[in-house]
Amino acid sequence: MKISKFIILLLLSSQTLFSQKVDSLLFANANLDINHIKARIIANGNLFALKNFGGSYTPGYEYPIGSEKHTFFNSSLWIGGFNANEDLKLAGEIYNFIGHDYWTGPLSVKNGSVSCSDSVTNHWNKVWKISKGQINYHNQHYKDIGYQPLNDIATWPAHGDTDNDQASMLAPFVDVNNDQIYNPFDGDYPLIKGDQSIFFIFNDVRNHTESSGFQLGIEIHGMAYAFNRTGNDALNNTIFVNYKIFNRSRFDYHNAFVGVFADIDIGNYLDDYFATDVQKGAVYIYNGDLFDEGDYGYGNNPPAQAMAILAGSYMDANDIDDPSDSCNEAINGIGFGDEIIDNERFGMTASRQFYNVDNIYGKPLIAEEYYNVLNSKYLDGSERKIQCTDSSGYVNFKFDFPAGSDSCSWGVNGESCPKYQNWCEETGNGGNPNSPGDRSGLAISGPFTFKANSLQIIDLAYVSAYDSLGLGSVALIKTYLSQIINDFKLNPNEFGDYHVGIDEQYNELEALYIYPNPATYLIKFSMTFNEQSSYEIFDLYGRKIMKGDLTSNSLDISGLKNGFYNLMILSGHNRQIVKFIKQ
Repeated sequence: MKISKFIILLLLSSQTLFSQKVDSLLFANANLDINHIKARIIANGNLFALKNFGGSYTPGYEYPIGSEKHTFFNSSLWIGGFNANEDLKLAGEIYNFIGHDYWTGPLSVKNGSVSCSDSVTNHWNKVWKISKGQINYHNQHYKDIGYQPLNDIATWPAHGDTDNDQASMLAPFVDVNNDQIYNPFDGDYPLIKGDQSIFFIFNDVRNHTESSGFQLGIEIHGMAYAFNRTGNDALNNTIFVNYKIFNRSRFDYHNAFVGVFADIDIGNYLDDYFATDVQKGAVYIYNGDLFDEGDYGYGNNPPAQAMAILAGSYMDANDIDDPSDSCNEAINGIGFGDEIIDNERFGMTASRQFYNVDNIYGKPLIAEEYYNVLNSKYLDGSERKIQCTDSSGYVNFKFDFPAGSDSCSWGVNGESCPKYQNWCEETGNGGNPNSPGDRSGLAISGPFTFKANSLQIIDLAYVSAYDSLGLGSVALIKTYLSQIINDFKLNPNEFGDYHVGIDEQYNELEALYIYPNPATYLIKFSMTFNEQSSYEIFDLYGRKIMKGDLTSNSLDISGLKNGFYNLMILSGHNRQIVKFIKQ
């Protein structure tokens, strides 16, 4: 087994009996399989590798599709921070080898307490897989006599059970008749991303038997999606994951971080190298030589595999539009220098490579070790340091093996540090190359304050590249990453969103924009509406905050709390939705 120390812990842990009970639950899953990648998405938030009865694993990231070869073993989400009493709250999984920190389903919230029962976990042990073509068909035929929508459209989890104190609005949908109720027989349909998507909901509100951490009270809505676009190799060799993380608890968490674990195995997992591309916000793994051996290997010129944080959590507000040309989070974050105050989101702020060892350089076992890694430290909490030159002292660093991608030395606080800047596994830190082997890593985003009843959003890209142009797989994957990042930055809030049925009849509202944005007292519209026009304002949870008729081209928002909102303008059968910030 790849992590023998987990076996020892499993035998000694007082949680063993509980873990055995958990193992009887096989989580639902489905495959994204619309482009060159076949990727398994699992209902409890773990990606790709499926743990079977008895403890074995089935790989689930086939690339290229149909090859029966795999470049990715497993990926999972970590999040941790401290409450006002400085108690660490953390959820994180690696392989579910010991147990689980995440469970399927939405949370019940009552009198400030959060819960999730066995019956909810079992009922929500599902994923919903839907394609653009299926939505098109539904849109064209929902009025047909005898029409029955596909099960995943008919059962789309748009609403929670309010009698069980769940949120009323869950999975996103297009509400054709604007009644705020999902009904596919009215023409309503799921709002998916990409050409094919898989939706799932999970939470951390039960015993954390994988990390031993204490629950945060978070509910996570995941949407994994992919595109199939003729002539677009970057999109066709990528899958995306969007996480909406709701803090349903009554507690704020400070010094919070999000991490995304990546156990990337290029075929034969015993001969790989790890690297970070700081400017692209990605970690990637590639074969240690030009031949990948073994029954599971790729042979000559094997592929490379990357995982990028396209956009992480919102940075804490500072009442300015942070500039885009600084040697800091602006390097790979978004929202910098766009004349909008406090919309900046982190990208990847640190990376960590794990060796398969039982010391401070290995994988974490307990919550404190998970958090130390998230905080860019070793398992025991000691600082990670690197020597800049043969004669200089040591400085703290944030990115493992940046391989020339950190041109302004952000990872060493702007220090002149040649050994760090050029650091890669082929040469090592002191001129001695590392031996290829089993590699995994973590992409980190933070720190931030995760406020009670707030939402954080994480956008990820899993990018594969198989050299067919003579560039080499590493060069090709960087080309793909650049294209993906550029596409995402054009409209990060709605990247990949797929709408059907909003055609020419809605065109009269397409020119709508509002100003100023952000606004404090009034927002003004770029056009004047007739007397039949009305408006509705929703918060990021989808809750309706305000509504009314529009009598002029301005709207008083002084009564709203500071934050992000969606404004929907309704004019007959037409509508348009725009986002704004109240400050």
